[in-house]
This record gives sequence, C-alpha cells and structure tokens, in this order.
Amino acid sequence: MAAWVVLGHAVELTGTAPFLPALAAKLLQSSYMAVQVFMIVSGFVIAHVLLTKREPYPVYLAHRWFRLMPLLLVVLAFAMATRQAYAMAWIDNPWAEGAARIARMRAEDAHWPVYLGLHLLLLHGAVPESLLPYAAVSFLAPAWSLSLEWQFYVLAPAIAGGLLSFRRCGVVALLLALSIPTLAGVFGTWQSSQPFLLQNLPFFFVGIASRHAIAGRIPPPMIAGCLAALAILVFMRGLGQVVALAPVVAIWALFLVFSAREARSRPEASSWLDRLAWVLGGNPALLALGRLSYALYLCHVPVLSVVVAAGMAATGRNDRLLIVALAIFGLAASLVVAWMLHVVVERTGIRLGRRLLSRESVVCVAPSR
Repeated sequence: MAAWVVLGHAVELTGTAPFLPALAAKLLQSSYMAVQVFMIVSGFVIAHVLLTKREPYPVYLAHRWFRLMPLLLVVLAFAMATRQAYAMAWIDNPWAEGAARIARMRAEDAHWPVYLGLHLLLLHGAVPESLLPYAAVSFLAPAWSLSLEWQFYVLAPAIAGGLLSFRRCGVVALLLALSIPTLAGVFGTWQSSQPFLLQNLPFFFVGIASRHAIAGRIPPPMIAGCLAALAILVFMRGLGQVVALAPVVAIWALFLVFSAREARSRPEASSWLDRLAWVLGGNPALLALGRLSYALYLCHVPVLSVVVAAGMAATGRNDRLLIVALAIFGLAASLVVAWMLHVVVERTGIRLGRRLLSRESVVCVAPSR
C-alpha cells in the first residue's frame, strides 16, 4: 500500500499517466485507496492490541505516540528544510501541475507557526481547510493520514468497547450521529483529502470487526455499527462512491483470508492459497519492504523533491525524459533513506517508548468479550 502511494506520486511528478496502460494509470492515480486500506489495517491492529495487551490508557496512548512521532518529527524537519527543492521539483517542473502547490506554499509562509503547532499535536488533519487552508497537507502532505490515525488512536478503546456491547455504545452512537453533519460539510470542508476521523468511520469499524472475525465471533453491536457507518456513507456520498471502493474491499478480503488461514495454523500441506499468500506478502522481499513502509511513506516526497531539484539545477533542463530518469533515481534513493530512518529513528523511538513505559503498572483496558 505504501508503494502504491509512492508510485502514484512519482507518476504525478513526471506527468507520465497518459503514457501508461489505462488501468495502470487509473490505479496509480487512485492511490488514495491505499490510504483507505491503511485505515482498515489500523482498525485491525488496534483491535488486536486491545484484545491481547493489558495496558492503562495513558500507556497505550504513549506507545502509539512513540510509534508515530519520532519519525514524523525528523521527516517533517527535513521537509521544512527542503521547501525550496520542493518548489523547484513540483512547481518549476512543467510536468507536475503545480498551481495548487503555489497557493499551499503561500499559505505555509503566512501561517507556518500555526501549521507547525498543529503538526506537533498531530491535529493538523482535524482542522477544516475552510477554516485554515491546506492545514492537513502543509509542509509534508502524506502526514495528513498520521493525524487521522492519531484521532483514531485517542478514541479507539472507547470505540472498540462500544462496538462490543449495546450498553457501552454511547461513544459509537455519538460519533455516527456527528458523522452525518460532518459529511454534509456543516462543520467545515476539507479540499485536499479526508483527514478527519468522522469522515472515515466505516474503514476503522471494518478493521475492528475483521480482527474479531479472526477470533471467531463478531458481536451483534459490531455488525450493527459497521452497517450503520456504511449506510451513512451511502446516504451522504451516494452509492456510486461506495461502489468505487470495490478495489479496497477486494484487497482487504484477500488479506483477511490469508490472516484467517495463518491464525488457524492448519497442518495440511501447502495449498495454492498458501503459495499465493507467499507471493503477495509472505516472501522476504515484501516483508522487508513492509518493515520500511512507514518510513518510505513519509520520506518519499522530500527525497524525490531533493533529487529532482538537484538534477534540474545541475543540468539546467526540465524535459520529461530527464524528470523521469531523476524520479526513478529518487525512488531508489527513497528506499535507501527509508531504511536509514527505519533503523536509526523508527526502531529507536519504539525501543525508547518500551523502555520508558515498561515499569508502568498493568491494568486491563482492553474490551472483554
């Protein structure tokens, strides 16, 4: 999914979509679907954490903070320090359609302290862009989804508990009720993306329900919550937009089949399903890419910007062939930088969080079935 986003941005940077096969171009230009899969994965993973770990809420949230923030802070600083390269690569480059980015960079210049403060709080995606233009995508555009993740993390224990029992469903019911005016634009609008939790409840709910399905049972309140969230999405966005999510559903269904088979650890000989699971996600190359996925997702835009801007400055050219060659080199450089960030920053942040929080007392906050 991270690679889907990265390749989509590379196509956008080079303006090569018209030269690709129609289906490939359409998929690469629809990389927002990869982020929608991220949301389902997040619901799945956090439901797993709540089912298998017994942590006080502050400890749970601190673990999530150490998972996200150290890497985000480093890459955000890198992106802010290389804004001039970004402007050259995405605005001076004639193939990248940079008009909207001009307005965004002007807004960053005018409101940078506010944008930075919102990033440090991981709330830049919660502010309507009708109130503060480009807040969600300021400085480091892919980081809008991290704000969305954080919004979910903060409420996840209450959401997961509310989906288990009708007696505890108050928070879920309130979120569903508030999602209707949110989707209608009553609280403001977001032009660049959909970075607010109330715009994306069905994805997180489906992820939570999927983890319970792996355990063998989906509680009735969870089924009701998922159906209600999907019904609201259909009512507010139209059936066409929901049908357009078919690739997301297909990807997740395949993952769920693989996960269910792995969870049951069947002893029979390897089948075609096991071989397909190995090809699509279990082989060493993709497992390695998966470990780098968070760092790659965050760093690829500034790395591509630096490589393309440096190449344009060194050659004095901006023809498409040069930009394509630079983008290919930038993709390779992004993998190298992602590996370095993963080893030096991401893993260090996770270890530091575990060390600092390891002495905390253990209290059950996980929803019980």
